[in-house]
Amino acid sequence: QSEEQHTMIVMNTPALQIPHPRMQEREFVLKPLAELNKELVHPLTNQTVQDMLKNLLNENSQSDGIEGSFTANNTKEEAVRVLPLPRNRMICFNETIIMGILNVTPDSFSDGGKHNKSI
Repeated sequence: QSEEQHTMIVMNTPALQIPHPRMQEREFVLKPLAELNKELVHPLTNQTVQDMLKNLLNENSQSDGIEGSFTANNTKEEAVRVLPLPRNRMICFNETIIMGILNVTPDSFSDGGKHNKSI
């Protein structure tokens, strides 16, 4: 297999920052990204995704344990990897094969939060 070269885009405008400035603090970003390409280098920190994930997991294990998703009995919940299909079907996977993150927090929209009131 040939090793593909990936170039990470760097953008810093008032409307958009790529890569996300707190990407290294988010396990839900780093863990699947490491499964896709653990040797990918962050263009600003020069750390590999694998190193950023290890650092984050070490920090979280030393903290008070509040970080991450936990179930009602206080056990860590793993992300479920699914590929949605038509007619309410889906395929579950053991590994990440494609990655997408949908951010629907009010501050994520291009309207700057103008339309974030509940109806």
